[in-house]
Amino acid sequence: MTKKVIPPSDPKYPEIHRHIIWDWIRTFIGFGMMGGLILGAMWLFNLPITAIWGAGLFWLLFPVVMWLASAQVSLKLMKCEPIDMSVPEYAQAVEWLKELLPMTGMKHLPPVYISEDERPNAFATGPFPAWGVIGITKGFFKLGLTKGEFQGVLAHELSHIKKFDVGVNSMTAAMSMIFFMVFNVGMKVPVQWVIDLIKRLFGMPLRAENQKIFSGVAEWIIFFLVFQVTGKLTSLVQMFIVRSREAGADALGSHMTGKPCDLAMALMKLVAYYEKNRPKGSEREFYKVLRPIMTIDPLYATMTVTAPPVTLWEKLKAFWAYLQLTHPPVPERVANLEKMNGGACPRP
Repeated sequence: MTKKVIPPSDPKYPEIHRHIIWDWIRTFIGFGMMGGLILGAMWLFNLPITAIWGAGLFWLLFPVVMWLASAQVSLKLMKCEPIDMSVPEYAQAVEWLKELLPMTGMKHLPPVYISEDERPNAFATGPFPAWGVIGITKGFFKLGLTKGEFQGVLAHELSHIKKFDVGVNSMTAAMSMIFFMVFNVGMKVPVQWVIDLIKRLFGMPLRAENQKIFSGVAEWIIFFLVFQVTGKLTSLVQMFIVRSREAGADALGSHMTGKPCDLAMALMKLVAYYEKNRPKGSEREFYKVLRPIMTIDPLYATMTVTAPPVTLWEKLKAFWAYLQLTHPPVPERVANLEKMNGGACPRP
């Protein structure tokens, strides 16, 4: 059995514990908001729970299947292969991972896979800690990280496995689908009401076949507009939860290593790479899908601090952009890691 190693007593640990606790508080707030959207839609359309129960079970199936298959899907998406221990740098990475295991309290060492991707990234996936895997891209080994920085990122990824983050995100997706299903059931009456209103306002004496075409087009347009709005609402709540899990992984990973600045330095080196090498064209579209499993957001992460917004419109735009991020901004993550460290971290 793996013996759990407790990090040494240090004044910075209360700050780390505070961030870990807030991670879970924010996650539960996110679940509460998603549940509120579902209940609000049911109240709006006056739907009893029995009206959506069967459909709800159906819509839960897809996220559950994706949760159980999360490791296989992510490894296929990233074109990963089992690690070749004959490669010295790969073998070294596994040894560094083994050094971290006693500090995690986990019983199993997640298998490591190598991705052909030349862009630096490390990720964790799997529905349970016992089924968890770690993926590392070839580009990650070229980033010039020290042992401590490398382990800082690995500890962050181990934290995702330990905290069941794939399961948490899958549950959020399931609740999002239930919300859409509630709207799908409830919108039928309002859509017909809007169609009838348009007919009365514009006085359209249509023949039966034309009425059918008009109703079909109007219904599609109304559903499209409504689902654009509701889709954005659920997406914002999902991103709120995902950002909370990322911040929590920073805190728990720092607790494992006892060195928050190592992770901060690694994040800054990752940002420096992506600021000079943003994905473009079709590759950019591919990375839009990968953003949630990246250590930092490859499309938008930056250490550049822009001037604070002045007007109300600028503040609203900045806040709206923040709500859609998959990760907290790296300057915010570094600042939190410095608080956990009890002082400023060096800069690369």
